[in-house]
Amino acid sequence: MKRLIYFIFMLAPLLFCGCQEDDVFEIFTSGTWRAVNCYTGVDWDKTYDNHSKAIYPPNSKNLEILNSFTVVFNEDGTLEGSLGTQRFTGKWSADPKDRSVSFTQLSPSSDNLSGMSKEFIQRLENARYYRGDSKTLQLAPESRTSCIQLTTRHDN
Repeated sequence: MKRLIYFIFMLAPLLFCGCQEDDVFEIFTSGTWRAVNCYTGVDWDKTYDNHSKAIYPPNSKNLEILNSFTVVFNEDGTLEGSLGTQRFTGKWSADPKDRSVSFTQLSPSSDNLSGMSKEFIQRLENARYYRGDSKTLQLAPESRTSCIQLTTRHDN
């Protein structure tokens, strides 16, 4: 009997903690997201990935442009954002079970996107996975060896 009680006592934490799913609305709809940088050499399965490399160096013109891009994810599955002077809209969905994400029907206010604006939209369109919380969000394509990182902007 002692062994049974010991066994149950040891298994109880496993039964009650399990795998916790993300609250996608808490993460995605937590405010205005600003692009931080894009990274290569990402090891998606590691919690702390210290080997990835930023694509845009600090104080570069491209990083300054990327940092001006924002996106807001609405609870109804729509999104809206800015690419500097241009706007865009679309739809988003995320599945907390496998942390998959999808951005569809991305529609910029101008048909002739180029440069960093075009790259940002393509990175959103190609994103298949997410990780993060309500302050930092990373979006990766199918390969999960690169990502774009966003951070929540708090306007006071």
